Amino acid sequence: MGSFFEQWRKDRQPGRTRLCLSQLNPAYLPLYAEILKLKQRPLDAIDAYNRHVQTLPADVFVQLRLVRLFFDIKVPDSCQMLLFHMFERWPENRTARELQPRPASNSAAT
Repeated sequence: MGSFFEQWRKDRQPGRTRLCLSQLNPAYLPLYAEILKLKQRPLDAIDAYNRHVQTLPADVFVQLRLVRLFFDIKVPDSCQMLLFHMFERWPENRTARELQPRPASNSAAT
């Protein structure tokens, strides 16, 4: 009986559990993306976040997580594009507005 539990412990991996759950319910995709991010698999994490956003496009919190991931892996164009999309869709969203890149000012020339 001990061997059954040893095998169960060995097979029990959080990433696999979240993957299975995320295939059943998209609400688990952000959790799976976080695990992928921690495992140094940012492209797979982006894919998981994108699948979640396609299913639940009004989830601003997950979109901000995706912005943060783009920022962390130094992909500023994707970061700006997603923030611009969020600002257009939800102009009242204070977080998206604060993160929106500002145009360069020419006041330094004076």
